Amino acid sequence: MVRTALLLLFVTASAFAQKAELDAGLAAFQQGRYADAAQHFQRASQADPRSVTGRLYLGAAYGAQFIPGLDTPENQRFGAAAIEIFSRVVAMEPNNEQAIGSIASLYYNQKRWDDALEWNRKLLDIDPDTKTAWLSIGVISFTHFLPAQREARLQSKMRPDDPGPIRDVTVRQALKIKYMPMLDEGITALKRALEIDPEYDDAMSYMNLLLRYRADLLDTPAEYLTQTQLADEWVRKSLALKQKKSAPR
Repeated sequence: MVRTALLLLFVTASAFAQKAELDAGLAAFQQGRYADAAQHFQRASQADPRSVTGRLYLGAAYGAQFIPGLDTPENQRFGAAAIEIFSRVVAMEPNNEQAIGSIASLYYNQKRWDDALEWNRKLLDIDPDTKTAWLSIGVISFTHFLPAQREARLQSKMRPDDPGPIRDVTVRQALKIKYMPMLDEGITALKRALEIDPEYDDAMSYMNLLLRYRADLLDTPAEYLTQTQLADEWVRKSLALKQKKSAPR
């Protein structure tokens, strides 16, 4: 009986300590004191190592300190720490959408495109209607292809505003083999995002870009023109939607 009472007392004290640290961490987080918040969430996780909530908050606190595009050792440590914490959550709960989505976002912001694609696909395996994951796949396809497309135009002695396709057939075919499957996946992903939300203007914008840049890999000027005309249509749809949203009600 004494042991049972002591165990209950310990469990109660641990739960109380965890709640106090979570509350303090949330207050610090809301005030933008992310380093302080991380310390509180770390202690909350230590008070109950089985707690998913504490780890999610801890990962968020590290992630909030990561600045996309800043290439410093400290910043990279914040990103790596956040991914590690969220990965522990996934190990505990393999279908935790918040953790999986956070990892996908962190990899995206680190420009680790292959990892970002992998984790967005994992998120879609759990919830196929996550429109932001479909958008991310489309954006990654475009972003990954853009430097190669620009370099190919330079090699073909083409200006940015010259109509396509890329003139150098050898260069164009090499790019097609390497990038066309990824670009096709990106377009399919954006179509799915727009099925989920027909007024998803970000998806419309990237549909325009993907169609327009992908057209450089096609075989004839006629095919290029057809695809750029489709891209123009998405520009018109996006502009019309933005005007609709900004119109006074």
